[in-house]
Amino acid sequence: MPLTYVCTLTGEQGTRTVRGSATLTFTSRIAATRAGTWTMERGTNAYATTTGAGTRTGAANFGDRRRRPRTRDPSRHPRRRPTPALKVLVTALVMIAGQHGR
Repeated sequence: MPLTYVCTLTGEQGTRTVRGSATLTFTSRIAATRAGTWTMERGTNAYATTTGAGTRTGAANFGDRRRRPRTRDPSRHPRRRPTPALKVLVTALVMIAGQHGR
């Protein structure tokens, strides 16, 4: 699944704008890997002359994040449904944007 993004990072010393693209490849219903590139487009103040480009890779498991029951008795705790595809996609986009904000 192709992804593109633009992220503007703002701090006390100025702003930076990063543009990137990646491919999200699902390895199962709840797990994916990501590979892509990013480029520093522009900056202001202290970052006005900053340039950069690079690659990003990663993996994520979008499984059930709810707290699991302490007991494993299947009669008391039926199996939960898989995570919906839309929730997986949104979580992946937040993950990608969050990694560029650090």
